[in-house]
Amino acid sequence: MILVLGVGTACGAAQQAVRPSVLIRDSGNESIIVFVHGLLGDAHTTWRNSRTGAYWPELITRDTDLKDFDVYAVNYESTLLV
Repeated sequence: MILVLGVGTACGAAQQAVRPSVLIRDSGNESIIVFVHGLLGDAHTTWRNSRTGAYWPELITRDTDLKDFDVYAVNYESTLLV
């Protein structure tokens, strides 16, 4: 079973929800590729081509050389600018 939780965070008086991490492929493989965004990004936009809409974690699942890997995109809150 896979459980993904979203976490709410406070930013001043307003509440902002942190989008959940994304499990792209869960085939029960022993190996996993994990995408971790930088301090100013998130799991949903960092790995997406803004022009074509292609999403790197999804593209990995189409590569037959990487079929033995599950794929996960981690999302976390960065308080760098708070």
